[in-house]
Amino acid sequence: MLDFTKLSPKISNISLELARESELSNQRLLRALEIWQEAELHDQELSERVALYIDKFPWMIARPIEFLNQIKALPENTPEKFTVVATDGSQISPSHHEIALCYLINVGLIMYTYGTGEPPLQTSEPFIYDSEKDFYTSDPKKTPALHSEEVISIKRMLAETGELVKLCRQAKERGHPAIAMVDGTLITWSITNQMWSQEFQEQILEKFLSFLDEIKEIGVPVCGYISNSRRNDVVNLLRVQICPHKEIDCENLCAKKEDCDEIVPLYDRNIWQNLLKEGERSPIFASTAKIIEKYKDHQVCFFYLNVGRGEIARIEIPRWVVDNEDHLQLIHFMAYDQVQKGLGYPISIQEAHNRAVIRGSDRAQFYSMLSRKMIDGQMTVALSNKELRKRGGIA
Repeated sequence: MLDFTKLSPKISNISLELARESELSNQRLLRALEIWQEAELHDQELSERVALYIDKFPWMIARPIEFLNQIKALPENTPEKFTVVATDGSQISPSHHEIALCYLINVGLIMYTYGTGEPPLQTSEPFIYDSEKDFYTSDPKKTPALHSEEVISIKRMLAETGELVKLCRQAKERGHPAIAMVDGTLITWSITNQMWSQEFQEQILEKFLSFLDEIKEIGVPVCGYISNSRRNDVVNLLRVQICPHKEIDCENLCAKKEDCDEIVPLYDRNIWQNLLKEGERSPIFASTAKIIEKYKDHQVCFFYLNVGRGEIARIEIPRWVVDNEDHLQLIHFMAYDQVQKGLGYPISIQEAHNRAVIRGSDRAQFYSMLSRKMIDGQMTVALSNKELRKRGGIA
């Protein structure tokens, strides 16, 4: 039981600390906005410096694809008829206390077509896993446990992307401009586990990129929508602008204290809240994440979008979307439009999540169905004592 009489003075101390940090953050933000103005004036020089010393930075940095003063308004020439598809997923994780060590992934599927009266697609697709072998490697010692939370997260990501490919095909058949949306990043951070073999990581990445290949071939631009992003890639770009050293070598020249840390910690979204009007997007940047080097023409780029209601969203797109002006305009317009329809968050992603979510009653019914099937197959069905006590308590 939580003792609130002991908690109250500790909350007071934290509140004072948060107030002090808020004031410092405001000072850092004002300085960052000054540096941004300087960066706009030295745009070409800054971009060349980033390219020259790209391997010297100890942190992620945004590499400009467009000029820094190229803030773009919401497109005016927008389609009257268009389609948006989205997927999201959830899972029932395996438990050693349940009747069987298996898990379930449920993917929510959404396809909305506007301006035609065509009925929406709102459904879900379940996948059940037991002893799948698709990610075994030549060295079993370096193959992670296939029932671990990390691997389940990857399987869920692949299931979501695979179903997104199918939705893109259906959207293309409707004959209207279309985009595909996913909740979160397009960068596969989850596979960069140093404990996993290179072979294992490459298998996952190859599968993910093959899905992106299909989406590109279909011709539907895809984007990742990130709300309340905590990225600071653009802030790090400004650190390059104020670096006092002729040559950049952070590891050797700034061993103890970096000369550019006057604007950290600060998030990119804090800057764009002051630079973007509603509907406007920032210039486009390329991510310099190490894993992106293996993405081929799916190199992840991003821009920030003021979607209103105080929200600055980070929109991630593959490079082939950046290189197609029609695709880029569609993403800009439709991402903003979806947020308006969703009253603050893309309606398609919201509904994909709602279709994917697994409630406690769903979990109970899943194991009940599994139990009946096992009994029909004359298998022993038994819960652990821990699970029995959690469910029934002590009379």
